[in-house]
Amino acid sequence: MSSKAKSQILHARMRIRERFDLDLKDDEMQSLANRIKKSYLDKHKGKAQFVDRQSLRVSRWFVWFREQWFPVVYDNNRKTIVTVLPKGALGPEPEPLTE
Repeated sequence: MSSKAKSQILHARMRIRERFDLDLKDDEMQSLANRIKKSYLDKHKGKAQFVDRQSLRVSRWFVWFREQWFPVVYDNNRKTIVTVLPKGALGPEPEPLTE
C-alpha cells in the first residue's frame, strides 16, 4: 500500500472519530471501502449508494455501516476512503437499510 493510500486511510479514520465519535479499526475501515467496491459490481447487493463524481479519480458515496449512512469520499484508483464528511454534506440521506 502506498504512503498516499495510508495517509488517506489515516485521515478518514480521524474524521470519522471527530464527526461521528467512532474509533474504527483497520478491518472496519476496509469494510467501508469494500461496500463501495461491491456496489460498483452489483448496485443492488452493495451497502453503498453512489452520489456523484468529483473527478476522474474521486467519487462521493453514502455507505451504510453500523445502522447509519456515512457520507464518504472514495479514491477510485487506490480503492480507499479519502475522508468521511459531516452529516448533510452530500444532501439528504437515502432511506435506512434493513440488514
